[in-house]
Amino acid sequence: SASCDADCSTVSCGVGTANTTAGEICDDGGESASCDLDCTPASCGDLTINVTAGETCEAGGETAACDLDCTAATCGDGTANATAGEACDDGGESATCDLDCTPARCGDGTTNAAAGETCDDSGPSATCDSDCTAAVCGDGTANAAAGEECDTSGETSLCDGNCTLALCGDGTLNASAGEACDDGNTTPGDGCSASCAVEFCGDGIVNNVSEACDDGINDGTSGSCAPDCSAAIP
Repeated sequence: SASCDADCSTVSCGVGTANTTAGEICDDGGESASCDLDCTPASCGDLTINVTAGETCEAGGETAACDLDCTAATCGDGTANATAGEACDDGGESATCDLDCTPARCGDGTTNAAAGETCDDSGPSATCDSDCTAAVCGDGTANAAAGEECDTSGETSLCDGNCTLALCGDGTLNASAGEACDDGNTTPGDGCSASCAVEFCGDGIVNNVSEACDDGINDGTSGSCAPDCSAAIP
């Protein structure tokens, strides 16, 4: 009956005798993995914490402090808890989820090696490119924050090997841009022409380094220049 167990003892939840008439569904003489202390079946979400069943919390559902599996909400526990502000939880860093339980995205300020990131400064910085790889001249990603004006993965006709724009007179020899020399200026007569071509005797430009006369003819006749550009012929 509702007041007397089958063994003729007084009905009491926890005595080890289940009395369905008294509303008990189970009675294991105390808490067990299958039965709560109130003699109802152990079930996550029933609002009764059952430590034996592995529950550390019980809120009747997901809360900011308790996961749906009745364990304490902790980023990294493998259970995504939206109420606790988690967008994902893969039990640690993964290619799609950061360690802070937010979606992995280059530029979010969290370096995620599993997603292929070597750095993440929330955008280009002196040490990190916009693709979340280390800033290195020659990597093919122009990074203004790192002082790069261009980056074409090496010397091209538009970009020097030091990631500055190819310009005759910049002091960086760029063969891809057609430069044969670059002495850091565009002043003719110093061995390197204004177009970054090597000056030579007979080119019509007096090279003040070694020439006294160069009219482009240099045939040694009167009024012309000596063949070796050493003097003007009177």
